[in-house]
Amino acid sequence: MFKVFGIKPKARADFDNHRYIIEPLEYTGGMRIGTALKAIKETHTTWRFIADYFGLSDQSDAFKLTYCNRPNDPRRDMLKQFLTIEDGVAYMYDKDHKPKNAVASYIPIVKKDKSVGLKVHTNVPTKVTTRITFKDPLARKLTMSITPTNGYIVGITDLNICSPNTTYVVRGTVKTFNNLLRSIYFVGCDYGDASVVVTVRDDSTESSKGVVSATVKLTVLPNEQPSIPELTIPENVNIVLGADSPITGVNVNDKDNKIMELRVSPFGCEVFGFAGLLGTIKQGEIRTIYGKSATINKDIANLVVRTNRADAQIGFELICGKFIVRKYLKFSVGGEVVDEPTDNKPTVDDATVDETVLEE
Repeated sequence: MFKVFGIKPKARADFDNHRYIIEPLEYTGGMRIGTALKAIKETHTTWRFIADYFGLSDQSDAFKLTYCNRPNDPRRDMLKQFLTIEDGVAYMYDKDHKPKNAVASYIPIVKKDKSVGLKVHTNVPTKVTTRITFKDPLARKLTMSITPTNGYIVGITDLNICSPNTTYVVRGTVKTFNNLLRSIYFVGCDYGDASVVVTVRDDSTESSKGVVSATVKLTVLPNEQPSIPELTIPENVNIVLGADSPITGVNVNDKDNKIMELRVSPFGCEVFGFAGLLGTIKQGEIRTIYGKSATINKDIANLVVRTNRADAQIGFELICGKFIVRKYLKFSVGGEVVDEPTDNKPTVDDATVDETVLEE
């Protein structure tokens, strides 16, 4: 192998045959990729055109492969598939028309599939492809298809895919694919088995090595309605005016064990004995407790009330998502009533305990 001196290789376009013709060779029997790209660039084309023509991700890659001799660069190996030497002339084909006898020197796609069987409910959008990630060190433009069975995909601007079992196809780099897989939702149609098959294809090769797929297996369940939180308060609670009176029987519950918020508001009295608070809650103040049923019930298990007013009461408000449950705890009093101003009394019917469930 001998270097040829004196004559710089030049390229001319042969677009009818999807290639550039480059001659003379750089050395006897061959030519480097960087030399071929430099000759093509000097035919008054642009780095952007070269990147698109050979399937590179951007124009900076075309420039680096021309002037930076990085050993073991997989993009350089990929471009070698498009270069062939015949009778002392180099031919470099575009990304879609490389020589038929070219053999892929690099498996272009590496897939990490950590997907497992998932359960979804009918007509409920659910993210199921977030655990699928594709990698391509060549950073080329590839083709990805997403095919659902027993359901459809939402979260993509193309509204035509909102039909059961309709395949969505997108072209781009793996960065585009991975962002899309993290943002789309699957909607199941009928009870039973379902799946989402994601396939990435290297369109520049007919080899099966250029195709990688991942499958998420799904089970579609009937759509269950979420539980409604429950708030229970005792009836006919006896207290002694001017003394500390314990309160038992206040309880919250939710069958789905969701996170809830309980607000305790005293009117004309003081409330203390919270497990998570050493102080006293007075009229005009609110004690807010967050957590699941067990956490809230533990905090209010040993409440104590102190008042000198016969019309004192405690307001409880349980909030969970869109549901709100409100109740007022009134007392049967004993002992001597001490006259106090009646400002800021709660506006509730003295004859009843108000219980409402609101859905916003």
